Amino acid sequence: MHNHTDSYKALSVTDINRVKKFAESHETPFLLIDLKKIAKKYDALHKNMPFAKIYYAMKANPA
Repeated sequence: MHNHTDSYKALSVTDINRVKKFAESHETPFLLIDLKKIAKKYDALHKNMPFAKIYYAMKANPA
């Protein structure tokens, strides 16, 4: 069985404070995305399934 704990690591105190500071001047709720983690997961998927055409979907709620 795979160890997926790296997918669920808690934010550091520094990261939490950065998010709090960001939220003070932006409308909430907002979506917080770790682009490095997304790129890493995409690269792993592409490496293990080179024959697949990879697509993604995003949903945006109307304002």
